[in-house]
Amino acid sequence: MMAENTKENLPAVPTMKLELVPVPVSDVDRAKAFYVEKAGFKLEVDTRPTDTMRVVQLTPPGSACTIVFGTGMGDISAMQPGSVKGLHLVVADLREAREALVKRGLEVGEVWDVKGVKYAGFSDPDGNLWLMSIYAADQPLSTARIAPLTLLESSEARKAMADAICSGLATPPDAEPCTIANTFCSPASWAIEPPSPIAVSTPPGQTALQRIP
Repeated sequence: MMAENTKENLPAVPTMKLELVPVPVSDVDRAKAFYVEKAGFKLEVDTRPTDTMRVVQLTPPGSACTIVFGTGMGDISAMQPGSVKGLHLVVADLREAREALVKRGLEVGEVWDVKGVKYAGFSDPDGNLWLMSIYAADQPLSTARIAPLTLLESSEARKAMADAICSGLATPPDAEPCTIANTFCSPASWAIEPPSPIAVSTPPGQTALQRIP
């Protein structure tokens, strides 16, 4: 008779390293160009093991984990293009990383804060959503750019933020009153056309989004 599992007799699980994440795309060459030329990923593999199979692997700068896409790879190739949402890229300086990508021609959403964690999102041509992130306490700049949908610069940036909200990775202001540097907002502000983005300064150690008592 098998002994009942308890904390005392459960075997330790050996080290498991996540090294490969499938990212479904509809056009392999277009996706490869995007990730290399705009996102700055390193091309690791582009091979054709058979006449019907192509495998492309790329690694984000400094990452130990690689993404893969291609053709003829069974269930991986059968995934719905654009269905991956919220892959996180942790960076040392969010604004520096964002500016570097923008200069490479990539549309990146403005920075927003979720309970002390700052994010900036971008999507690949198929709509797979990436989120660069950093803890607010580690953010070297004390100037926070607030980005409800009304304040994002482009439709692509608004879509990335909306995807994050729908995926549960970000939460818009709710019905309770809130203030963004003394500027009132409401849930409706997440659905209308944006004016020019604004930047506000916040004291060190505070987030820019604060509830009114």
